[in-house]
Amino acid sequence: MTCNSCTTPDGQIQTQNFSCKAGDTFERGLTITDQSTGEPIDITGWTFFMSIYASWAAKQASASPLISLSNGSGFTITASTLGMLNMAITDTQTSTITFTAPAPYGTNIPTNVCVYDFLGIDSDGNQMTQMQGNFTFTQRLTVGP
Repeated sequence: MTCNSCTTPDGQIQTQNFSCKAGDTFERGLTITDQSTGEPIDITGWTFFMSIYASWAAKQASASPLISLSNGSGFTITASTLGMLNMAITDTQTSTITFTAPAPYGTNIPTNVCVYDFLGIDSDGNQMTQMQGNFTFTQRLTVGP
């Protein structure tokens, strides 16, 4: 999965929707690239942050994020000169998601559609939102050992 740098040519931040079962581990490899050339950006010295909120209204109401990630706590830079990092949300973190709404039409599995954005701060302190979207959690049915 590639995450374009800051904005697309039409000025829009890249939208990427994710989904995960509550109680599962969620991992994705990300590559930060230059939007005009497609070449990887050297992310040496960058810091990354992601916040997942129950909704935009929850964010506006100053609610705490459901899940927060940052360097060393969810983000690991795997190849800085190639713009590569890993995003990981633990099963413990996804287990905290609650389901209060009924299952959506056509399904019997409770779902919680949350919102997130992903911020990169380069070594000069420039803050650039890399992507945003919905983060959908569904209730896991199977219980493991």
